[in-house]
Amino acid sequence: MRTAPSSSARLFFCSALEMLGELLKRKLDELDFAGVRIFMEQKHFRLDSVLSAEQKKSLALLLGAVRIRYHLLAGSRKEAEAAYLAAVDLGSDFQVNPLKGELFLQIARYLVTRGETNMALQWAKKSLLQFQGAEDPLGEREATLELGSVLLAESRLDEALEYFTLAEQSATRSPGVGQVRLQALRAAALLAQGNLSRAQTEAARGLEAARRLKRREWELFLGFLAARVLFELGSYEEAVRAFQDALAVEALYPASSARSVLYAWLGRAFAYSGKPEQALRILGQLKESWEQCLFLAETCYFGREYSKALEYCERALSISQSPEHFPGERILWTDGFSDVEGRCLVLSKDGALALRLIQSFQAFLWGLQGSVERASEQLHAITRSGRIPEIDPYQSLYYYWYACILPDLRQDEMDDRLTVLNKALQLLQQRASRIEDSTLRWHYLNDNHWNAGLFAEARKRKLI
Repeated sequence: MRTAPSSSARLFFCSALEMLGELLKRKLDELDFAGVRIFMEQKHFRLDSVLSAEQKKSLALLLGAVRIRYHLLAGSRKEAEAAYLAAVDLGSDFQVNPLKGELFLQIARYLVTRGETNMALQWAKKSLLQFQGAEDPLGEREATLELGSVLLAESRLDEALEYFTLAEQSATRSPGVGQVRLQALRAAALLAQGNLSRAQTEAARGLEAARRLKRREWELFLGFLAARVLFELGSYEEAVRAFQDALAVEALYPASSARSVLYAWLGRAFAYSGKPEQALRILGQLKESWEQCLFLAETCYFGREYSKALEYCERALSISQSPEHFPGERILWTDGFSDVEGRCLVLSKDGALALRLIQSFQAFLWGLQGSVERASEQLHAITRSGRIPEIDPYQSLYYYWYACILPDLRQDEMDDRLTVLNKALQLLQQRASRIEDSTLRWHYLNDNHWNAGLFAEARKRKLI
């Protein structure tokens, strides 16, 4: 007859389980997949004969959480789905347990990568309640950060930033990978929102922490993010150097998917800094993608090769497609937008942002070639359809390109050029007002190529 485990045995098991949980979490944070796989296979967990029902439940919660996170970090989509389906009914009782908090947290992370943000939000809240009930401050901080990440995915930027601040304030130990991720997410949110001065500060802080902690993947992404902020500000030569710095990091710690994105943006920065030859040389050597084709179209535009630019737009449209999954804990590196603007899922679902950028630039080029009616029809559909979400950071650009191709004297069935230009100006000023540093705000309005053109036209029309 089997006897119930003694109280001392239960205490030993709880202590051992807690240590095992910390060990597995550390191995996952360090992407030590080989080490985690040993535990997942349970070769050292032949304990059924000595564990109580409650202890078996705790072990199942731990391994359920580990399996989901392991497959998400490894990029194994089908395996992550299977782990989610196997674990979703675990922890359905009313008992408070930090292991349930960990499991619910991983379920939330999985659902975000599927774009199911409403469900993810509910699971993240359940995770937070478990950690709070168990008085687990580290778990509570992690769940708070995840809530912010889900709110960012739902395009609720102000709320997301509030949760990021709460997570940072609840830090109880030296910064780790969670703090680096927090600063990367906050910098991405601030860039999408338009607060480029704070985005720049957060990216710099995160980059310093990533280097100190030797978190190379996050170091590479934060370096890219810092370069992207410089590009948005119109500091194109500085952006070139920043993208080159990021490529130097990638050369030391190879990441092939990141390399393609970094080179694409380096080529784009060269084009905007007045060096189209370097841009064409770099972009021409990359594997074809919608982003690479769009940047080649921009480069041809600067060289007034409008027909060739339109060919690249057509190629970009033929390649652009809806993403299969969305950003999670790891960086996707599918293109330079997916891990920044794409964290607001309304911008990445159905390839919406890519399509607007390509189609609006295509119509702008049509207008420059004299096909005004065709161009006007497409830009009218983009700007007047009501489908552009408020969070889209390129709204003013779509309206500016529209204004550029409209005739000075209004024609029947066409929008008024001055009205469209004024709308573009209002959207730009609204976005620029979020930049807290007045010097950087001036650079954004006067050095950014398209913003400078819009401002010059607005002054000419006496709109400012």
